[in-house]
Amino acid sequence: MVEELEPEALEQAERNFDEQAHSNAEHNAPDGDASEENTTHQMAMHPKKRSRSGLGIFSLADVSDSLQRATEFMQNKLWQDQVETLATVPTLQKSHDNNEFWRVQVDASVVGKDAGFAAVHQQVQPSDSLVSVDCATVEGVFEAELLGITCALQMAISRNIPKVWIETDSKSTALAFEARELPFGWNTFPLFNYCLVLCKSLVDVRVSFIPGQENECADALARWARITKVKNSGFLREVAPFCGH
Repeated sequence: MVEELEPEALEQAERNFDEQAHSNAEHNAPDGDASEENTTHQMAMHPKKRSRSGLGIFSLADVSDSLQRATEFMQNKLWQDQVETLATVPTLQKSHDNNEFWRVQVDASVVGKDAGFAAVHQQVQPSDSLVSVDCATVEGVFEAELLGITCALQMAISRNIPKVWIETDSKSTALAFEARELPFGWNTFPLFNYCLVLCKSLVDVRVSFIPGQENECADALARWARITKVKNSGFLREVAPFCGH
């Protein structure tokens, strides 16, 4: 059994080791560079030399192992898989012929951390429009906009719609899907990645920008969902008969 040293004894042992290493280096080396090299050699010959920190006592071998693990983490396959996921989703460029696509408009309303979001598949008769509204606590507007995209994708998947064209008045959201990567807001990556996974369940998904004045129905529904904390989907006449649309 190895006897555990008291803190004072440990400190004294460390000082003795350093003094001895320094003395040996000065004696054996003709210049400063050689002295430094000799001191490094002395430390290498004693891998069990102890250091003290707020986390307790650790060895030089432990530090080396931690650095190696950090390097492996930065180069691990998980990150490569995430990049590959972004690179293999269906194209999200704007379509030149939108007649074959199921069009859905989305929007989000955020005050503080409270958010409401909505997806609307509009019909000639507004009351026949299909809608999905939901609410959540978010960290920012971009997260809420992504939740609106999620609603639209889930609506299409539940109805076996193969091709979807999603319209949003958020330029940053449209650009993120067009580039298939996040230029900022990496805290929302799990949600963004989930949207890309949903895209793979469909034949084709397009996301494009529209001005806010062309997105008034989704805007009103998102604001209504935030205020009333409602979560529902179906025909507009059934889901939100008193929200103004």
